[in-house]
Amino acid sequence: MILIKVVDIVKKVNEPDYFPYKHIKNEDIEYFLENKQFIDTLNTQHNGYKDTVQNHAQRIASIINLIKNGIIINPVHIYIVDDYYEIEDGHHRLRAFHYLNKRISVILWNMNT
Repeated sequence: MILIKVVDIVKKVNEPDYFPYKHIKNEDIEYFLENKQFIDTLNTQHNGYKDTVQNHAQRIASIINLIKNGIIINPVHIYIVDDYYEIEDGHHRLRAFHYLNKRISVILWNMNT
């Protein structure tokens, strides 16, 4: 496992202009942080999760709250395919760590061997 800056991950994703939840503004996230409206992101899946700005912002804010309270967040699994990164799961975590300007724990899987 390594620690890496989110911007360094984003540079290697094989999608032009990729950024995790770039349509979610910091102000959207800060609303849920300021009002302490968090959801349990550790014990729930987001099956049936509605794809809205508010739901994504609340999920990201909830992850930020965990990080600020010293809760260890699972690393993001990144697959290296050719010279690019593929992220199957962990986009909300990436956005949360980017908001905090912190390095994120990742596990890199080299799919080229």
